[in-house]
Amino acid sequence: MGVDSELAYKRQCIKNRHIMFHAHIGMSSWPATQQALAFLFEGMGQAGGIVDRAGLCLDRRMGARAHARRQIPAESGPTLDSPEMWQTVGQHIPIQPHMGDLMLYTLKQLGPAAFERAFGQGVTDERQPHGRRSVQPTDVFTLLTCCIEELRPGFEDPRLKAAVANRKIVIASTDVHNKLSRCSPGC
Repeated sequence: MGVDSELAYKRQCIKNRHIMFHAHIGMSSWPATQQALAFLFEGMGQAGGIVDRAGLCLDRRMGARAHARRQIPAESGPTLDSPEMWQTVGQHIPIQPHMGDLMLYTLKQLGPAAFERAFGQGVTDERQPHGRRSVQPTDVFTLLTCCIEELRPGFEDPRLKAAVANRKIVIASTDVHNKLSRCSPGC
């Protein structure tokens, strides 16, 4: 479609009156899951269709530290155990992958050092969260950052500062798309 974000893709689908197809798939291993995705992509293509998005049903043991995984019963989905496996997600076939909330927990367990080894550290930028600019900012990150900057003056109120003192505020989402529409349209 020649778009640069998932949100733009969805808007173009609406404009084109294209009904999006979404699949959930997770075989017993990552290679088997890749084969199943390829089969799905090729089969839909032969039938004149397209799978726009695929939810990867991953084994939740990925969210546990490596030493604890042996004590947890296996599930039906694959585990992504190496940076190389993570890097192949979304590169194997042209279907937009997503991993739902499991991705947040898994990446937390992976830890920042392993995450940076797998995906890069980004460019140093003191204006950005944690002092680094994202390697590849997504449309959701860009919109969320814009909203934060737009709403920041409201957080400068001394009463609010006192109410949230010594507390961490976490903003996390795996599926916001166009739900941030309350911020300025120019963001």
